[in-house]
Amino acid sequence: MAGARRAAVLLAGGSAAQIVSGLAFAKVLAQVGGPTAVGLQGIYLSVMTLTVLVCGFSVGQAMISGARGTELTDVTVRLAQLGGVVLWWYRLAATVVIGVAVTTAVVLRATGHAGPVAWQEVLLIGCAVSALLVQSGELAVLTAAQRAGAVAVALAAGSLLGSASACATVLLIEDSVALAVAQLALAQAAAATLVRRRSRALGTMARGNRGRLPALLREGLPLTLSVALGSGVQASVPLLVQALGSTFDAGLYRAASAITVSYVGVIVVGLARDYFPRVASAAPGSVSSVVSEQQRLLLAVAHPMVMIGIVVAAPVLRLAYSPAFDQAEVLFALQMLGDLFRLAAFCFAYLVMARLGGRSYLALEAAAGAALLLFSVLGMHLGGLNGLGLGYCFAYALYLVLAAGVCHVRLGLRFDASITRAFALSCLAAFSLVALVGSRPQQVVIAFLALIPSFVAASSAIRRHRARRRAPLVPLEES
Repeated sequence: MAGARRAAVLLAGGSAAQIVSGLAFAKVLAQVGGPTAVGLQGIYLSVMTLTVLVCGFSVGQAMISGARGTELTDVTVRLAQLGGVVLWWYRLAATVVIGVAVTTAVVLRATGHAGPVAWQEVLLIGCAVSALLVQSGELAVLTAAQRAGAVAVALAAGSLLGSASACATVLLIEDSVALAVAQLALAQAAAATLVRRRSRALGTMARGNRGRLPALLREGLPLTLSVALGSGVQASVPLLVQALGSTFDAGLYRAASAITVSYVGVIVVGLARDYFPRVASAAPGSVSSVVSEQQRLLLAVAHPMVMIGIVVAAPVLRLAYSPAFDQAEVLFALQMLGDLFRLAAFCFAYLVMARLGGRSYLALEAAAGAALLLFSVLGMHLGGLNGLGLGYCFAYALYLVLAAGVCHVRLGLRFDASITRAFALSCLAAFSLVALVGSRPQQVVIAFLALIPSFVAASSAIRRHRARRRAPLVPLEES
């Protein structure tokens, strides 16, 4: 237990350094280039994320998770048999990507298509993607070796050094967003490679048996699909905004979504580490109680955060970026509102994954991804960025209905009426706050009133938690 807690603290520290350095770079970029530069960064990151996802094929994650229940459970054996194969695969993918980038850059420069600097952007982003592929392989090996400290050092060192270099580049060189993004990726890859090579536990890692690669690819396929339907769809939205709007609009979207994704990610990690094991191991008759308890916790913790976030949307955007991003205030508030539906849906989605298996979960994620793309396109066409925010709300409201419906129909899950009422009141209060974004004097009064349902839900959750600690849980009968 102590080892797991220490590993979690180390990884959290590395992730925190990564987030802080990323926000510092975004702040400098916003001050220098405004929303257009931030939008260009978001477009580059979207292309890089999607390319790494497709080319990497989740082979590293397959090595970490796919060895359970086999003779490769032992860390030493697993690294000896699979570590070299994983590194070889990611380096091969990186070589192919850089080759394609160089070829494309040469063709663009010779023909002059897409502008005089397009070939430079293609070459720099190709280098960045290759570097991230190398980093993915190195971090996968360190994770498989259970070297949480080494992973944290690699993440922190690469992000801090890369962000410092990227900040200096955008301050000294005009129109250098692509170069800065490439520098950041190269620093992360170099840090991960150096840390992995200096790790004594990996000194005896063999080249591995490449005959195991097909098995890793088969194991990585569902992982790749799952990530593609979640992170992949999210990463494609900035490209959609740029295509239907402008790079300036993409910058405003990037600014708003970066903040909401950060806090949602913290809560989702908690769900994965605490809630998922509990709901997966719960007796059939007590599943409803476990889900209800988690929903009460979200009402107590996440909903007040959302309310406060909506109220302070403008100051947060100015502090994180610059006054030029005030136009993203409504979009930011709408995304916060949509996150209420999204977080509630995750409780049911994890239950689907735990009880119905990967296929049902993939089908649910596919429906959610399609809904997000569809409502995003409709929202941008009908209302611009504000319409995009409404589309985000509608997509995750539909996701919540689908996930809850599947759990009710397939698993016989029963819903607590008090939780449903508290959730509806909280969403109504949040919607009222969003409608009043920009009306500062009235908003303060409404904000106080809007927090009442969340505080009531919080006190109810605390009372129920204390009651459960005093008395054993009585399983509910199945419907």
